[in-house]
Amino acid sequence: MSQPDAPSPSTKPSWTFRRLLVRLALLGSIVALLTVTCWMGINWAGKRQLRNTIAEIAASGEVLDINQIALPAVSDADNFFGCEPLKDLAEAEDGDVDKGKPAERRARLISVLASLREVHDGRPDSSNGAAYGIPWDAVAWARYFREAQLLQMPSTENPGMDILAGMNEVEPLLAELGAALSRRASQFTPAWADRYKPTPITDVAHPATDALILFVKTLNLHALAASAGGAPSIACRDVQMMLRIAEGSLNEPLVIDSLVGFTLLKIALDATWEVLRRGEASEQGLLAIDQSLARFDFDKMVHRALRGELAFMCVTDVSPQTKAAMKAAFDPFERFPPWEWTWKSIRDHLYGSLLQFGPEGLSDYSDARTVRMFRDSLVVPSQSGLRPLMASLMDLSSHLNRSRDNHVLLDGGAIRTLPTHTAVMGSRHLILRALVAQARTAIALARYKNAHSEYPKAISALVPDFMEAVPDDAIDGKPLRYSIAPEGHFKLWSIGLDGQDDGGVVLPPGVAFETAPSLTAQDFQGDWVWSYQRLVPEKHD
Repeated sequence: MSQPDAPSPSTKPSWTFRRLLVRLALLGSIVALLTVTCWMGINWAGKRQLRNTIAEIAASGEVLDINQIALPAVSDADNFFGCEPLKDLAEAEDGDVDKGKPAERRARLISVLASLREVHDGRPDSSNGAAYGIPWDAVAWARYFREAQLLQMPSTENPGMDILAGMNEVEPLLAELGAALSRRASQFTPAWADRYKPTPITDVAHPATDALILFVKTLNLHALAASAGGAPSIACRDVQMMLRIAEGSLNEPLVIDSLVGFTLLKIALDATWEVLRRGEASEQGLLAIDQSLARFDFDKMVHRALRGELAFMCVTDVSPQTKAAMKAAFDPFERFPPWEWTWKSIRDHLYGSLLQFGPEGLSDYSDARTVRMFRDSLVVPSQSGLRPLMASLMDLSSHLNRSRDNHVLLDGGAIRTLPTHTAVMGSRHLILRALVAQARTAIALARYKNAHSEYPKAISALVPDFMEAVPDDAIDGKPLRYSIAPEGHFKLWSIGLDGQDDGGVVLPPGVAFETAPSLTAQDFQGDWVWSYQRLVPEKHD
């Protein structure tokens, strides 16, 4: 019986190699199957986690439809933003911010005195009266405009009126806005519910932001020049328009619009300070500004913006283009100098890479954590007012720092964004609430002085003829502090974020004006003061 031929030495390696390839292919198939299964499982679990989190928040009574959170629509005839120059500024026609009538209106606002936004050597400091008691220098600004050839204006002994003459280009626009000041509402058009159809809300742009900021800066200059030039009625009208524009931004149901509104309001308050410092405004002009300031209900504005932000975060109808843009916004390979490397920064970039290039379920899991933290730390305490809100913002900052150390799947974007809400939203809400209360009290003091030729010895003397009640300090709920110097100057102040009454001192001892922190910084020390005397030392070149 013949035996089968044994494999020859030349065929044995080939047979072994084929068997190895088969095993590798089988192993690769198993690994691929496990990877796909794991990938799909992570995606499923992440989506489920996010869906359940949103459902839990909705079940707790939170309204997650931003259309219900936004203010209801009003007719253009009743709306300051319904006038021709401001109509539909927030609209991006067919998703294109440079298309259609809204873009033309934004261009008109920006083009008015565009040269004023050029910066040349010798530009004077802006007014910072509401922060440090520093007045606007009309002489320096008039000289600057002439030397930089930014305005064609006469040369007289009245620099304020010279600047106004050089700004005559803006007069037709201001006349149109002034005619709309009597309208009861101030909110962007079109109405929120109609603004982004059929565009997903997560694809929205904010085309009105830059146009309004630039225009209000021009309007502020016009108000300052009018006040310095002896035209208080024009200055009062300009201040009212700035306040109504700021109100429109603060009435929007998103945080970004609130931040813009705070910026616009701060600019308007500086102009208000200048008008009151000069003491030339009429009773009618003062009451008109006070009525515009009375329209700012910060509790409701905070509540609307934060709840709208939560609803925005819970929206799931994100287009593929927006998803790609959101991923591109966090570059895990962003370069930074080697001397700035830390274990945390390197780890954040690694985690960001995982969230960007890994399963979408990881991002969903991260989003679920972010939404829950936002809801627990921001929205719920806002129901009780601004002081609990400030405490909750501090808690959020600590919570984020702990989460950064203990949880690898917290989005790097959230790490950076939510602390911004903590510092900026919290401090600006509080300080601007305090400054508005001070401005309204300062108006009452100006009216009292017009009637009695001097300021009252105690702030309580304003009630009831000039104020219904003395406003509370936004920090501790006590009445605003007030003092009057022997020479007749008064000082109003809030105790500030450090919670200590420094007697109306803006900067703590040893802090020079050149190195002073921003008035809206969370770590600002000292009081928030309203006075017509300079509150800080002179700058030294």
